[in-house]
Amino acid sequence: MTTETMSGRERIMAALNGQDVDRIPWSPCIDGYFLGKVDQVDGFRRIGADAMLRHVFNFIGSVPFRISAPVPGKSLPWTMSEKREGGETEVIYETPVGTLTERYKFNRESPNLPWVVKRRLQTVEDMKVLTWMCEQAEFVPFSALFDYAEQRIGDDGVTTISILSTPALWLINSEAMVDTFWYLYFDHTGEMEELFDAAHRMTLRMLTACAEGPGEVIIQYENLCSNLISPKIWDEYAPRWISEYAEVLHAGGKKYLMHACGRLLDFGDRLSKVPLDGIVDIATPPTGSLPDLRTARELWGPDKFIMGGIDATAQVEKEPEELKDYVKEVMKGMGEGRRMALGSNDAVPKNTTWEKLQAVTETVKERGTFPLNL
Repeated sequence: MTTETMSGRERIMAALNGQDVDRIPWSPCIDGYFLGKVDQVDGFRRIGADAMLRHVFNFIGSVPFRISAPVPGKSLPWTMSEKREGGETEVIYETPVGTLTERYKFNRESPNLPWVVKRRLQTVEDMKVLTWMCEQAEFVPFSALFDYAEQRIGDDGVTTISILSTPALWLINSEAMVDTFWYLYFDHTGEMEELFDAAHRMTLRMLTACAEGPGEVIIQYENLCSNLISPKIWDEYAPRWISEYAEVLHAGGKKYLMHACGRLLDFGDRLSKVPLDGIVDIATPPTGSLPDLRTARELWGPDKFIMGGIDATAQVEKEPEELKDYVKEVMKGMGEGRRMALGSNDAVPKNTTWEKLQAVTETVKERGTFPLNL
């Protein structure tokens, strides 16, 4: 049995910086899918994990979503209205250059987060409207939400700040169905690249505000996956975008992490060549394609923080004692464990139990002495 000498905050930051830790950090991605109405800080303390609080902001601004806020002293440059039809809610965005609509609902599979049943990008005209919305978006630092989260979590962990995906993955994940996106991309490449550029410049403005605000750790929710975008097309755009984002964030003293929960093996060593500080919530089979975290280390080199490894299906299907044995095998596949943390493959599923997450914590505390496997 190990003796813990570091706080959750100390352990996570030491791992991020490639320093020795008393044991390997363990920080699952627990958010609305799993937590429901349970407070995130209470959730981390209940399972005894090292908290990386998710989806906190240190800025405010008119990002073109239905959940948006103008910068102080200004109003949104577009109007939004909602109407209910059956079990669905339709959101209508009115702008001087056109109208966008989307519909969402809550269902049994996603009772705590909305499920979008109609996305906004359907036609080339929709792309032009969203381009205009991105051009209008403004952001300023705003620390109240971050300060509240930091006060509550204390030394038990760190508060991470969420930022928008790179333009292509934002549109694929949030704004268009995958097939629609690719038809629009190949049929209207010029207009799509204009939208990319507007979204990229909007994100740079967001990150400028983010870099000026408090906090050390930024997570970009990219959901990178070769099932969504080919590595060849990713190469055309993403390295430039990521380099510009990193320049802004690093100038503000931030650690720049990417949430990449999909199939990553086909990207090879590409992630080693971009100035990310780390990749988190990495998926192993069956939902991901990297066989283990040691393979990620071999591909991406010693300078990237790597976190993940506990398969979502294992969290659901295995009973606590089985899960403990599984976690031991996962840790064997982490190599030495330097600049690494054990985490969930993407968000913890809603039908995982507290008991199972507590079982992982027990295993890590018993068998996670650093360095691993030496």
